Amino acid sequence: MKEKRIFIPFSAVVGMNLPNYRYPCKRIEMAPKDYPRPSPYAIPMTWDELYSMYCISSSYYFVEPRYVPGTTSLEKLVFTEPECANCELTGTRIKPDFWLI
Repeated sequence: MKEKRIFIPFSAVVGMNLPNYRYPCKRIEMAPKDYPRPSPYAIPMTWDELYSMYCISSSYYFVEPRYVPGTTSLEKLVFTEPECANCELTGTRIKPDFWLI
């Protein structure tokens, strides 16, 4: 099986008179430190546990990592609701006839 992901810039669709997206999309930006520990002696949450809490134990989708500006140090993980991250939930996989092969 092969998969290909494409990203379409706004400039490519601006003149198509498409209807506005109708779902309010809330971004959730979290870091392990954003969750209080149950006691001062508790082990802090890890990045993997944070990801699991949103993407495996709930229905959120991972959108992107956020890094400390100017570094490669992870600052937050960004999540959103499925309808804001998965176009197939509110659209279709069928390629429009105006797309070139």
